[in-house]
Amino acid sequence: MSFKYIWIDSLCIIQDSLADWTQEAKDMKRVYEYAIFNLCSATASDSSGTSFVARRADLLKPQRLRIHGEVFQLVCDDLLQDDITYCTLRSRAWVYQEWYLSKRSLILGSHQLWWHCKEQLACEIWPLGTPKANRGMWWREVQMLKESAPSGDSNSMDAWSQRVEAYMRTKLTRETDRMVAFSGIVQSFGQSWQLTQDYLAGLWRCHLPAALLWKVTSSAQRSTTYTAASWSWASLAGDCLVDTDKDILHEPCFITVEQIIPLRVPGPEGFPMGGVVTLSGYLFEVVYRSVGLFMGRGDFMVPGDQTTGGELYLDEGSENEQFVSYLEAPDLDDLGRWLEGKAVRLSIPLKDSKGRFYFLLFLDRGDKYRFRFRGLTLYQPIDQSGSFYRVGYMNWGKLPGVLNTDELAVNCVKSMVRIL
Repeated sequence: MSFKYIWIDSLCIIQDSLADWTQEAKDMKRVYEYAIFNLCSATASDSSGTSFVARRADLLKPQRLRIHGEVFQLVCDDLLQDDITYCTLRSRAWVYQEWYLSKRSLILGSHQLWWHCKEQLACEIWPLGTPKANRGMWWREVQMLKESAPSGDSNSMDAWSQRVEAYMRTKLTRETDRMVAFSGIVQSFGQSWQLTQDYLAGLWRCHLPAALLWKVTSSAQRSTTYTAASWSWASLAGDCLVDTDKDILHEPCFITVEQIIPLRVPGPEGFPMGGVVTLSGYLFEVVYRSVGLFMGRGDFMVPGDQTTGGELYLDEGSENEQFVSYLEAPDLDDLGRWLEGKAVRLSIPLKDSKGRFYFLLFLDRGDKYRFRFRGLTLYQPIDQSGSFYRVGYMNWGKLPGVLNTDELAVNCVKSMVRIL
């Protein structure tokens, strides 16, 4: 093919060398972005893996069927899912960035070869491109694997949410690499959407405060090593399901972002890894109960008011246990230096927590919803007055002391809420 060079990360980066990795990491985006094409062995979990493990050449020619004088071609709809969407390679976080940044990908799947670029998806069965009948379904699944210019009716928060949700399903050997392995996506997306100067630890400043309303819909837990602030999905270890409210960016919100103090990780790019966000909003102290208003699941209610509560999504938990986590004795006067050297995130079972819990109201979805009020569940350790940590997302059925949100300004006072 007349190419003079091939770049293989396991050969071009000295393995187990932090110094060499630090030097090379800053160039990863350019390596894949400017390569002619990316060669992907989709079924391989490591360098010893093989391709075409389920290949049958006799099935690579569409079956022709004539019905009432019309000729149809029969193919398996699951080919894309088997070869690309759920392939072994895509479960690796570093590979997500490589696939996303490369202009073109030649993919060696379980069954056949695929060719994918920003404008076309083709395979051995459809060498000139997948037909229109399939393109709608298949194209939606692969289009977010390549960065492309925004379309006229597209929404940047929706597009970003799709990438976050896909990325958080991937796995890493070291969770401390999660933000680094995502940095190329950040740069490319920011340039395409002209958001480059507004990135903050997994979220875009222009999407706040709506972007803070993400929720976890599977088992997950935060790492004991600090990777991001609790208000960011990046604080969670990967291979979990993160869902974001894509439709609320322009809805009326009861939250005002007062201040953001970003922290930057030491290293080649110095990208934001966390920090402190201060919000102004309506804060209600709550207590946990194991049997709540939504399908008997646990929720948080106002003390003494059994009618408050609703649909709760805690950030951290397993099948048998739920957790809350927070930083141990953070130095707020020099938080950046403290995080570099002394940061410890404590994780405790929810039932053993000694601090206070709060519901922070974000928006009112309207009376057509049983649990109409969306917001965050926050935790305040007993020895950290004035500091809060996000521990969950919740839809509440009613607000205490008011009949509707019109009465909030009269009967309630807004609080300044500092979330680490």
